[in-house]
Amino acid sequence: MVILPPVTYPAARRIQFEDVPPVVIDAWNRTRITLSEIAERLDSGGLSATVKSVFLAGSLGRMEQLSQSDADVIVIVEDDVDPESRFGRDAFDSVWDALEELGLARPKSDGVFAMADKSARLCDPTTRGLINEDMGVFGRRFQMLLDSQPVYGVEEFERLQGAVLDRYASDFLDRDANKQWTYLLNDLIRYFRSLCVRTQWISEVGPWRLINTKLRHSRVLNYAGLLLLLGECSTRHDKVDWLKSRMKWTPLERVAAVFATHHDERRFAVADAYGRFLESMHDAEFVTGLCDDAVATDRWDSPQLEHLKSTSDEILRNLLGFVLDRRDDWHPRFFEYLLF
Repeated sequence: MVILPPVTYPAARRIQFEDVPPVVIDAWNRTRITLSEIAERLDSGGLSATVKSVFLAGSLGRMEQLSQSDADVIVIVEDDVDPESRFGRDAFDSVWDALEELGLARPKSDGVFAMADKSARLCDPTTRGLINEDMGVFGRRFQMLLDSQPVYGVEEFERLQGAVLDRYASDFLDRDANKQWTYLLNDLIRYFRSLCVRTQWISEVGPWRLINTKLRHSRVLNYAGLLLLLGECSTRHDKVDWLKSRMKWTPLERVAAVFATHHDERRFAVADAYGRFLESMHDAEFVTGLCDDAVATDRWDSPQLEHLKSTSDEILRNLLGFVLDRRDDWHPRFFEYLLF
């Protein structure tokens, strides 16, 4: 079964996945309304003239808005504007001023979504392989590839996303179609493993439980969605165009589409388990219990966490089994780069 890539972003269409759990559909429809409201306010004027594009990552980008979802907004400004300057901050603030009436929570002051960025930094070829690259830039670049969709400046977003992929393809893949997405795969692994390391060393019980839960579900789906696309195109000669045409899928759609290509019904088990995760995280009382560290000092001592660990184990088990079963379908080089 081949699922054709979408021509529109998720906010403008239905999910491309049959027999999806109802909680996923509910979250999708809820997110469509929110994204429409965001786009309407941004289009109504008042933004700084230096704002070129605005896109949403996180739960809103994935069409998974829940009762306690925040808004992971990324603002792109003109290349002649320093994002850290007063002009850059004013542009960033103009976006949030336009969204004020929606009551969306603003990002933490030290996170990936706390400031604007620009195309020149996200596409800078001189930072490839730079271990100490600014982590904010690195994070915003990857959010664009993993789970984002535009709400303002759509054409600029598409151009920028394509340019970011070209950055990973240039000087290697675009010179030899038989090569793999080696640069991108290495950075994808680095991104995901950095989240794993960060989570492992969080000492506060409540925050650790919440972040670990997200890591084992939505962050895993983000990672798997792009990873499976890279594996699926590993034997193709049109890798760049093929991948670009499939970036409008959400992470869950990417996983489901690749599974469906190989007629693998484990995609339904992944979706069902992920649906149970979304249902739990939509329950405010459940989330409060998950984060409550007033009694238990052992961070694993939580019935909520035990329940969610079982859903994440099911997701991981099915993803791993599917990837291992592709050893005769995907290029051997892909597996070499994945492991070594």
